[in-house]
Amino acid sequence: MDPSLWDCVARDWSPRIGDPHFMGWLTVLAYAVTAGVAGRTALAARRGHVTPSPGLQALFWLGVSLLYALLAVNKQLDLQTAMTTIGRCLAYRDGWYEARRGVQIAFIVGFACTSAIGVAVLAWCFRSIFASNRLAFLGIMITVTFVLVRAAGFHGMDQFIGTSILGLRMNWVVELSGIMLVLAATILALRHAQPQTAGQNT
Repeated sequence: MDPSLWDCVARDWSPRIGDPHFMGWLTVLAYAVTAGVAGRTALAARRGHVTPSPGLQALFWLGVSLLYALLAVNKQLDLQTAMTTIGRCLAYRDGWYEARRGVQIAFIVGFACTSAIGVAVLAWCFRSIFASNRLAFLGIMITVTFVLVRAAGFHGMDQFIGTSILGLRMNWVVELSGIMLVLAATILALRHAQPQTAGQNT
């Protein structure tokens, strides 16, 4: 990063706890718990207790565990704000700040298309386990979309997720909804595994 760009970023962002309030730490805890339970599910699948296709199940749930562990760390490091700041500073430096809305819209549309393709590819690669884990796939899509749209810094989206309904901010609702869907999927997978484990031990 060149010195002028770094100076611009440093004025608006520095490494710190991004959301030190109760809901911020609750979200970190939700990410961490989901990562832990997903890791346990991956281990159960590796032992053959989660079907169908235990090998694919283990790979899938290990990936989920790593993703949500990273997001738990990112939640308080607030790296998406750093990305937004870098983008804004690049726009100022390179003279396209006035056209930033078009860039942001292009980013969101491009991401939506990429996400659709990515989900289709994942669904194909994990097609033998997609039906049993569709709740997890939905939750992951909500979570990743939320994080990257926040990173885009689109003003209209920031206004939407900043609104409150009955005292609940929409960013809490959307982010925690994705996490809870994945957590529910991991719990269901483990519950499904328990009778098989017990049956093998008898």
